[in-house]
Amino acid sequence: MKRNRLEELRIRMNALILNNDPQLICNFTAHMYGVSKFCTLLALKRKLNPELAATCGMLHDIYYMTGGNSEEHALIR
Repeated sequence: MKRNRLEELRIRMNALILNNDPQLICNFTAHMYGVSKFCTLLALKRKLNPELAATCGMLHDIYYMTGGNSEEHALIR
């Protein structure tokens, strides 16, 4: 059975974040999939592309999850 694009992204994202300690892995996956689900629900409500919204939700913190600096993460200026 061929995987869809979103499932392929999930596999790749899981592989990226598994290089961290167990607590961070738990935090990252809970946050990533929670945001992805929320983005999907918003897209459905607004009659937009749910796959694209879920993808954006999964990728929104990729820099931080792969070891980037998070000191000013989510800082509003």
